[in-house]
Amino acid sequence: MGQMQSATNSTFYTGGQTQANSSNGPLKFSTKYGENCAIYRDGSVAKRKESFCKGILFSDRPVECGERVCIRLTELSIRWSGVLRLGFTSHNPQSLQSLPKYACPDLTCKPGYWAKALTERYAESNALIYYYFTANGDVYFGVNGYDKGLFFSGVDTRHPLWCLIDLYGNCTAIELVDMRRILNNYAQVEEEGEEDEEESVEPERSAPAQSDHDNLINDLDDLSLDPNSNEPDAPLLFNSSFTFRPLKFHNSTGPNVSLNGSNTIAWRHNDEYSNGYVFVNEPIRHDERIVVQILATENMYMGSLAFGLTSVDPSTLDPESLPEDSDMLLDRLEYWVVSKDVANSPDEGDELSFCVKEDGAVQFSKNGNVPSVFMHVDNNIDLWAFWDVYGNTQKLRLVGSTKDPVIRPDQLRQNSNASLENDRNNLSMSDLLQGASDLDSGRMSSLPPIPPPRRSQSSHALQPPPPVPRHCQQQESSSNACSSKPSSTAEPSESSTSTTVTTAESSSSARNRNADSRNNGTDECKICYENIVDCVLYACGHMCLCYECALQQWKGRGGGICPMCRNYIQDVIKIYKS
Repeated sequence: MGQMQSATNSTFYTGGQTQANSSNGPLKFSTKYGENCAIYRDGSVAKRKESFCKGILFSDRPVECGERVCIRLTELSIRWSGVLRLGFTSHNPQSLQSLPKYACPDLTCKPGYWAKALTERYAESNALIYYYFTANGDVYFGVNGYDKGLFFSGVDTRHPLWCLIDLYGNCTAIELVDMRRILNNYAQVEEEGEEDEEESVEPERSAPAQSDHDNLINDLDDLSLDPNSNEPDAPLLFNSSFTFRPLKFHNSTGPNVSLNGSNTIAWRHNDEYSNGYVFVNEPIRHDERIVVQILATENMYMGSLAFGLTSVDPSTLDPESLPEDSDMLLDRLEYWVVSKDVANSPDEGDELSFCVKEDGAVQFSKNGNVPSVFMHVDNNIDLWAFWDVYGNTQKLRLVGSTKDPVIRPDQLRQNSNASLENDRNNLSMSDLLQGASDLDSGRMSSLPPIPPPRRSQSSHALQPPPPVPRHCQQQESSSNACSSKPSSTAEPSESSTSTTVTTAESSSSARNRNADSRNNGTDECKICYENIVDCVLYACGHMCLCYECALQQWKGRGGGICPMCRNYIQDVIKIYKS
């Protein structure tokens, strides 16, 4: 059957861009292709015959702006790793002399070629993959009728662009599908010879084709312009009773994040883990809580959401200048304050609130818990709140801001009293005695911040003796042992009392130091927060993980990098503390 043409200029779906008028026929594969490929069915089906590479393919004509390149995965293998590479080229395939093994990086390292690997989880049997480019050079993609957002950027659209596909790895055969025909958005005139040819087709061969046609229509029934229109807002559980003032994300974002049409949902691009900066579109207001909700997470990455405040107006910010690690923002000349992993590996549906008080204290609350202060900022300047949708945090929703407290004032007082009492239990006896009168009088809430334990005071109110050289202490202890015998009825001498007090103070100080280190989390694994640190990462030398988590970070899903400095781990050495 010959290639069918459109009788009139037809309008077809273009992904939210200006409608494209095309009298061109459906896309076919070019006659220029990799040496391991074979083309079937009048150029609409391509199959790789052997190996896992040398499967580069092109379209037979340039692709129009907004025109979807639609591919069905007809055959998959389990022998290899990796899947399709999709992109565009400004070079006419017929002018190419030879083709390399791979599209990435053999072609993409040259000017005029743009391509990226498809995520392997989308490579399923009969999956319908489509992608297209916009006038500003962004490439978007979708799977089975659902837009997945930005695929990559930077395509030069000033020249004609041909479709570029690398039939790579486990993808062994694909079919180009004409989406205009499926969406019934153009009129088709058949030639008389084509009608006779269709009547001669055997029934058992035409039935599967009709079935595939129906399945493809069902896949595209819910196709929409907005990547998030098919995903309803997750209901609020802990902030549902509050009245929110609308807030939006600023249009200026990090290079690896996209926003929905209303600028209230931000998501990091697939196969990326950083540079997901999003800013609120107006300066923060004091004593107003900004609430965000986690909509999606990705457990294959370490680290989580970062929050910060800056004096930089996002409209004046160059997104390309934002660092991959948000800690590096602190080195910039402008005013930046940031806290990484603020929510400690949040889950889908978690509701996080941030509030800047009049005195500059920044409070954080998760899922309606008691707010805690985690940073202080300068309130004399206008500040914009921002987040880095980083690590395992994949998608974020900006709910809005509210003046309502996260919990009732009476609940806050009760929890504050309980928390203060718990803190006092960790102090030395002298500190408890000093605050006993305040506790008895019921003025606990008005107490000043609790100072650290004072090491110079004794529980018996005795001053320790001045320091004595080690050799003198040894001589004195040996002479005392020889000149006197222990007696159960004898009164202890002043020197022995002082020695006892000093020893007791040393033991108390050691216990306090160990308690302080436990309270500060210095001995806790920075991943599981359950086990103690019992290993060192080589060669950076960081001691921040337990041995089990360190092995996972080195050989498992951690990517082989240190979570503190991002240097590659060469070995994990277990340590034993005495």
